[in-house]
Amino acid sequence: MAYNIRLLGLLVFSIAAIMLIPAGSAAPAAAAAGAGPASAMVVAPASLHTAPTAAAAAPTVAPTGAAAAESRILSALKSDNVPQKDVFLPNFGSHFSTRGNTVSPLYGVAPAPMGLGDFGVRDVNGTNVGTISYTSSVEGAVTLNSVNPIYVTSSDPDGFTMQLNTVLTHTDVLGTASYQYWIQNVPVYNPVLSTLSFEDNIWNFSSPTAGMQASTIFSGDGQVVPGVFYYAIGPAYHVSTPFTVEVYNNASVVNDRPTVFFNYTVVAGGGMVSGSFDQVEFNSSATPPTSPAPSPTFQINGEFANPTNFLLNDAEIMLGGPGGGSTTTLMGIQGSMGLWTLPNGTSTYQAVPAGYDFGTDTGETSEGIAEYATTGSNPVAELNAGPSILYPLWGIVGAHQGAEKITVNLSPIIAFVFASRGELQ
Repeated sequence: MAYNIRLLGLLVFSIAAIMLIPAGSAAPAAAAAGAGPASAMVVAPASLHTAPTAAAAAPTVAPTGAAAAESRILSALKSDNVPQKDVFLPNFGSHFSTRGNTVSPLYGVAPAPMGLGDFGVRDVNGTNVGTISYTSSVEGAVTLNSVNPIYVTSSDPDGFTMQLNTVLTHTDVLGTASYQYWIQNVPVYNPVLSTLSFEDNIWNFSSPTAGMQASTIFSGDGQVVPGVFYYAIGPAYHVSTPFTVEVYNNASVVNDRPTVFFNYTVVAGGGMVSGSFDQVEFNSSATPPTSPAPSPTFQINGEFANPTNFLLNDAEIMLGGPGGGSTTTLMGIQGSMGLWTLPNGTSTYQAVPAGYDFGTDTGETSEGIAEYATTGSNPVAELNAGPSILYPLWGIVGAHQGAEKITVNLSPIIAFVFASRGELQ
């Protein structure tokens, strides 16, 4: 794949994998350990299991029910007149495969959910190995110093989403503690109106044909679209760039029922606001429970697909279109993204041990974002204008942290420069 860029004069571009960056990059977003939104959590046991290194084998392509699921879901949403802007669809176009016990990302080229994703894949002695880890709290943060999006076919052409997507496992529903749910905590930003609002979605990932039934949810501030999903609309604020928004997906047990909190912090203009805009309790018992349900936990699984057979259990913070599987094109952006989990028994979030520059489960996508990873023990993804090239940022074979700059003098001024992403491992 090549990107065709017409240039006048001097070109400066970064080659972390070869990308364009403007002069001066955004400051990293900081993890807000102990912030108000995280205080509602109860930490479940966390562990990391490393799969043995497998001999090289041809990729195994898993059978999928993605097309059938897409048809069923889109038909139901249309029948129920659910606004497209409130629906953050799964990635129905995925081409899932595994090599040994290691999954592959579900996107190969942009447009993609550009940002930061942990798929449970780690570099172990020069080989990518699938791992499984658990946490009860995941934090994603986005710092935007400037942004200029456009999605010309949308009713909200200047709006875009910033999604923290995680998968809740071991969720007890009506006495069965094996359900899995996709948890989406979604800030929505419109730079023209300077509005930052919050929404959430919950989808059933427990099987290829699973839907959300009204009996699944005991309480919450949103509503269930029967057979499809749950969604809620949160608060809205007047916020201009620069700002930082931090979102937290927290799993716990409240009133003896599995519970997920959708928490947030916004830092802008010298002020800060924090809150929890939705608290969803799952219906663990047909009658009032007499004992606590098992603790639900977020899983990051790099060994195999989840029960849908076409999606992964990952953690991702990304930037994409304003709902409905849409794509946002960024004409300009400067900022950063970070992704952290909370190890069991601690109060300090730690950066994910490995990350790609894109998410994989969501259907909303973006293009025009060039990324590179900062160095050090708390890396983040720096966001700049340029071609969206999909590649590993850190902790994965082929990853490269930091930016390198090359200056190219072009003659004549109508010359073209092509940037290639190389091979994604």
